[in-house]
Amino acid sequence: MLITKENIELLKKEIEAVESKTSGEVRIIIRKKKPFFQKMKPIKEIAESEFINLKMQDTKRRNGVLLYICEHERQFQIVADIGVNSIVQVTYWNELAVSVSKYFQHKEYFSGLKYLVDEVGNLLAKYFPNEENNQNELSNDIIIQ
Repeated sequence: MLITKENIELLKKEIEAVESKTSGEVRIIIRKKKPFFQKMKPIKEIAESEFINLKMQDTKRRNGVLLYICEHERQFQIVADIGVNSIVQVTYWNELAVSVSKYFQHKEYFSGLKYLVDEVGNLLAKYFPNEENNQNELSNDIIIQ
């Protein structure tokens, strides 16, 4: 396991904190390895499929972001909905991925995920500030499989 159960709870609280500043939604999936029937697929395709399975495209402002980590393959993918990607340049995501990779290379998984959640939260708060009567549209639970 990349992170402890205690750290999972801390990350969940971090997601709640960043979502209190934005109408955006953040989810995390940590998989031990690729699903058997998807072994040949690139991680990006698997993450995009998970994004749809979680119905992250159904948010009111299309401003969900999925952080998908595949432990065995040592890969991760950031998937943002169309509302976010219409504002944010691909270069931002690439630079963010490089920064997070540095944490992961030093086996600082919790710190890397916390940094990632914070950065995505700051981005969402900037472009999608919290609205009156804002509802949490998606679960903040971290999926571990």
